[in-house]
This record gives sequence, structure tokens and C-alpha cells, in this order.
Amino acid sequence: MSIANADQPVADDTPQMQHLAPLQPDDAAARPAIRPPALAAIGDDSRRTSGFIGAETGMTRSRRTQNSLYASEERFRSLVETSLFGVCIERAGRPLFVNQAFADIFGYASSDELMALGTLDVLYPLGEPQRLAQACKHLPGGRSPSQHEIRGIRKDGSLIWLHAHSRIVPWDDGTALQSTLIDVTLRKRYEDHLQHQATFDAVTDLPNRSLALDRLVSAIEAARRRASCVYVLFIDVDHFKKINDTLGHTAGDRLLRQLAQRLKASVRQMDTVARLGGDEFVVILGDVRLPDDAAAVAGKIAEACSRPFLLDGQETFVTVSVGAAAFPEDGDDAEDLLRSADAAMYVGKENGRGQVHFFTPELRQRSHDRLRREVALRHALERGELTLHYQPLIEIRTGTVVGAEALLRWCDPEHGNTGSDEFVRLAEDTGLIVPIGEWVLATGCRDLRRWIDAGHDHLGLCVNISARQFRGSLPAAIRSSLDAYRLDPQVLTLEITEGVLTEDPGEFKAMMDRLVADGIRLAVDDFGTGYSSLSYLSRVPLDTLKIDRSYTGGVLGDATRSTLVDALIILAHRLHLRVVAEGVETADQLDFLRIRGCDLAQGYFFSAPLPADDFLQLLDERRTVAAVG
Repeated sequence: MSIANADQPVADDTPQMQHLAPLQPDDAAARPAIRPPALAAIGDDSRRTSGFIGAETGMTRSRRTQNSLYASEERFRSLVETSLFGVCIERAGRPLFVNQAFADIFGYASSDELMALGTLDVLYPLGEPQRLAQACKHLPGGRSPSQHEIRGIRKDGSLIWLHAHSRIVPWDDGTALQSTLIDVTLRKRYEDHLQHQATFDAVTDLPNRSLALDRLVSAIEAARRRASCVYVLFIDVDHFKKINDTLGHTAGDRLLRQLAQRLKASVRQMDTVARLGGDEFVVILGDVRLPDDAAAVAGKIAEACSRPFLLDGQETFVTVSVGAAAFPEDGDDAEDLLRSADAAMYVGKENGRGQVHFFTPELRQRSHDRLRREVALRHALERGELTLHYQPLIEIRTGTVVGAEALLRWCDPEHGNTGSDEFVRLAEDTGLIVPIGEWVLATGCRDLRRWIDAGHDHLGLCVNISARQFRGSLPAAIRSSLDAYRLDPQVLTLEITEGVLTEDPGEFKAMMDRLVADGIRLAVDDFGTGYSSLSYLSRVPLDTLKIDRSYTGGVLGDATRSTLVDALIILAHRLHLRVVAEGVETADQLDFLRIRGCDLAQGYFFSAPLPADDFLQLLDERRTVAAVG
């Protein structure tokens, strides 16, 4: 503005702000000096004087506005540049602005290096930029923020996961996409790790039961749509427990891992191989057109598993039993199909193991019968259908009744009186053996107290205990029953099978030691019918060895059996164990045992198992006979 023309209207020469144009600081050296006008020029003309002062005031306001905008931009730029979050502004995949944190996230040395790429597409796998843009395209009004997770590619080619907070912002008379990113790769890896742990087996890295069921459900749904079949192969390693017992659990795990690899190599990429637990595996064959195809796969699996496994430099051989079931013929849902395949597998085991067996309508009936039986057994205890019968234990030297073995009976309304051999396995498979076992202990102790109160205070009680009970709170149940009926622990003998002796040595040995420390006696039942070795007799704190009836019954007509019984009696006595002979049915058998020093006997020669009241009557009668004699 010229002072000579001050009488003219004042022109507005305030600078116009350009979007994101950098503003310079109010530096006196960088801008023209504003000199105060001469007084003569001003004179007394109030119109010109006010015009000058107005111009000066407008320019000062403009400068202050520029300085304020510059300071605001500098604060914004400082915040963005020093932020720990990656910030990017882009349009159509072209970077307009990125901060250093954004460059760091993707592994670039500087924001300038990343800007020089000219495109952001190289930072994301194929399809990710479009997905990001599509997510923002449908925002209400196009401006509300959107949060989502996307994948990124670092400069070194590694994949990362990013949490993005995006929105549409104004930019140079248009709009652009502004994204704030956080690297969440470590969190995603941890989440994936937890998910893997929840759905995969730790030993074999195969899908576990939960994931297998999910995949089986999906395979069945797909088969319904395509009108095809799904086959389930249920696979169990025969006598796997012997591997653990002889070579150790570490070697057993290595065998399971090798087995898993052979199973995977025997099926298609689309099929599922899973470990259900223990030595049980399942193979899910989806979209099967012909039954022969499933049979071929099952045969391939059996052949692959029959080849030797190398464990600690030693060849080990195992066989597998395979049961097969098909959808929709053998089951309408995943659980039903698994049960059918399991039932077929058990038939193979019963027929000699190492076999492949397909589910049949007869097996379906057997499976339904077993299910009904299980339901009935669950109600048997509460309905009072379970009873105990007692078979006397006779001291051979004196002929005195010194105890009783409690034998479980089930008076099933549908099937009548049923011996324990027919339903104890079902009780063990379902876990019902634990509450039933506690009932047996309490009932047996109650009846023993009645006999003692009736004057038979020399008696002991023998109760059979399963391996499943050893994993429960057995000591507490025993203590509760003994205390309830004021019984000394010495009167109770727990009879265990050879199978318990070959279970986890550490766990079961500790339990046995605790029971013996509490005063309980332990007897090994049916010795000679299982797979245990004689060395087990010296490892566990046993009190009694019971010779199985299959040996006792043949001692007179079979020289081999009589020699074995003779040797067992000698061995047991050398180990300071009492010997009980089961299944004594004749006087000659009893004489044989007496001559060889057998301690106790039981069998039908003395008495069949009797209800508690009848057993008390037997005790009274024998006491009367002894008194008369």
C-alpha cells in the first residue's frame, strides 16, 4: 500500500492460506520492515489517519493468524511424527503422507524411503488393500472410523498382522483414507498358539477329539448336500500298554508320533486324522463314493502299522484294530457315527485283534442294547437293584471261616439276576464303577459289623477294587466306611487284578503304599490270568496271592497245572504272602492244597455266594457244629 494514495480505499492484501502450505515463522529479518509514516503526511486529515491505522491493524491480525496456524501445524506434525502408532494418508493406494512409526512397522529406514515407493500395494498381500477400502466405503457418511485387522508384508518379506483404525478425511479439495496402525503380530501368534493347544494333541500334533468332532460334523453336512458318504475309521493300538510298561512312556509317545505319521501318509490330503486320547485314533474319510474305497484305506492303514517301529534303536511291532462305520447307513450324526465305529472296532478286538471290522445291523442292535443297559445300570443303584453276596474264605488247616469275599449282583428287572462279570466292564467304561464301588465298601462294612456284633469277631472282608477306582478318592471312601461301622482297617482286604499291577507304576504304587500304611491289606486276584510278570509281586506291598480257579480246577488231572500251583504256593510263601485257592469244588482238590501248605480256600465245595442274612446263618451253623464236635 502507498502512503501517497492513502486517500484511496484500502486494499485487502492479507495472504490467502493454502491447504498444508508450510507457514514461515514471524521472523523480522524475513519480512519487509513496516516503517512509521511521516507526521506531515498524516496532518490533520482524520479520514486518512484512520485509514492508515485500520490497514496496520488488519495486517497485524493476518500475521497473528499465520503464526497461530503455523504453530498448530507444527504441533500436529510433531505429534504425528513422534507417535508410536503408524499413521498413513493415502488415495487410491498412493501414499500422501506417512510417519516414521509407519515406516518402522513395515521395516523401512525412513518415511521418505517408503513414500518413494509410490504405491502402498507392495505393503499388503493380494486383496488386503481392496478389503480395507471396501470396509471404509460402507461407513455411515463415509467418515466414521472403522476398526479391522489386516495382514501386512515387511520389507524383508515376512508377514505381519496389523490392527487398523481408518476413516475418510478431507484432503486437497477432495478426500483421502487415513489409517492408524498397530503391529499386533505377537498377539496374533499367541492367540494362534492358544487355539492350537485347545484343538490339537500335544504328543502327535494331530487334531484332538474336539476338533475331530467339528470336522466330522462339517463332513456330514457336505455329504448331505452332495448325496455322498462319510466313513469313520476308529483305530486302537493292540496291547499298547505293554509298550509303556516295558519301554517307558517316552518310548510310547514316540511310537504314537510315528503311528500318526503313518496314518496321515495312508489317507488323502482332504481327510482328517485325529487322536482321541490314549492309543485311540480316528480317520475321517469325506466324500466317499464306494464302500470298497474305505475298505482299501483301512487295509492300507493296517498294513502300514504292521511294519516295525524303531524305538531307541530297537525294532518294535504292534498291530491295530480298526472299526469302520459309514454315514448315513451306520449313524445320522457325528457322535452316533463314532459310537458305531467304536463298536465295530471292539468286535475286531474280541475276534483276535489286528483286524478291520465294518459296522453291521447286528452291531447296531448290540450297541442299542448296550446303551439301554448303561441307562438301566445308572438307575440300578438308586433303585436298590444292586446287592452283595458273600462267599466264605476257609482256613484249610482248621476248616474255620475266617472271612468273606463280597461279590456284586444286579437284579435287573429286564434280565434278572446278573453276575458282576457281565456288567462291571460296562460300569468301568462309563465311570459308574466309582459310586458303585463306594456303595460296595459301605454295604460290606455294614454287614461285617452285623456279623461281628453277632459274635463272629474273627472275620475279615475282601472287596474287589478296579483300576478306575484307584484313580479316584479311594482312601477317603475306605476311611468313611470303616469309621461309620467302627471297624479296624486290618479286617479289610482289597483285591486287585493283575491289570492294576501293570498300570502306571508311580501313581498306583504310591496309592498302594498309602493304603497299606493305613492298615489295609492288599491281595492280587486271579493270579496267572493276566500279563504281569512275577517281578511285580516284589514291587508292590501285597499281603495275599489268590490262585485263579482255572489252575485249581485242573490240579488233579493235569500235571503241568499241578506243578504250577505247587510252584506258586512255594513262591508266595518265600515272599511272605498268604495263598488263597479259588474254585475249590472237591475234597480231593482240598487235600491237594492242604498237603502243599495252601493257607486259604474258597469255592462251591464250602458254599455258594450267599446273601448277608444267609451268610450269617451259615456262620451260626458252623459255630454250632464246631461246639458240638
